[in-house]
Amino acid sequence: MEDNTFKKASDILSDATHSIIDSLLIKVGDWTFSDGGFGQLIQIWPDFYEEYDEIPEGKIVGDYKGYCWGIIKYFCEENKTRRNGTCFKRILPNSTPIVEGNKYGYWDMIQKHIKENPERYLAYQKYKPKVLEGHIHIGYSAGPRWGKPEHTKEFFVNLFNKIRKDLPERFTFVDLINVAQKHQCPLKLDKPLPHCYVPTMYITLFYKMGEYQAKRQLFCSLGKYIDFGNHFYDAPR
Repeated sequence: MEDNTFKKASDILSDATHSIIDSLLIKVGDWTFSDGGFGQLIQIWPDFYEEYDEIPEGKIVGDYKGYCWGIIKYFCEENKTRRNGTCFKRILPNSTPIVEGNKYGYWDMIQKHIKENPERYLAYQKYKPKVLEGHIHIGYSAGPRWGKPEHTKEFFVNLFNKIRKDLPERFTFVDLINVAQKHQCPLKLDKPLPHCYVPTMYITLFYKMGEYQAKRQLFCSLGKYIDFGNHFYDAPR
């Protein structure tokens, strides 16, 4: 079976997107840091606007957000090596790697850890992390409060159970919209509520970090739990 652990974004992104990654000052394999420690970047991918985002004026679905995401495989902290671990961080166009001559002494510190812990460094190089997973919540106005007595919690739970069963193993947000339309979902999934409003219900989409199809996030599942807020009523007010 093919090992899809940390499937490289560069394997599935367009030439235009390659140019975004190539233009960055920091590359896969470079040393960097986050709150958890220091390590090497093992994956980078750009982020693009989709229908569920709050898209700023002048931008459209598919436009580059102006930053990428990267996954760091940790090796050490300032005073010690550390157990295997990973995290993801935002990569800006001006983000720079840790290189020899770093004014904060981080390069020398990393090299010192490597020299003093050769076996640990060898294990670090061989270590293949598990795929990191993430999720997003998308909010909508729905339910009896909005003049549809039949749109109860049970209605939406049953509806999304049917939608979930019809989704492929990996799907884009557009795939979800199409399957929802097939099941006559009353929600306009491409019109979620802006963050300044209080939704009456949320859906949750799960994904594996770095899995994209062209400029769209690939999701691996639609959450089984539908979150109904305090403003969802079982009968019209």
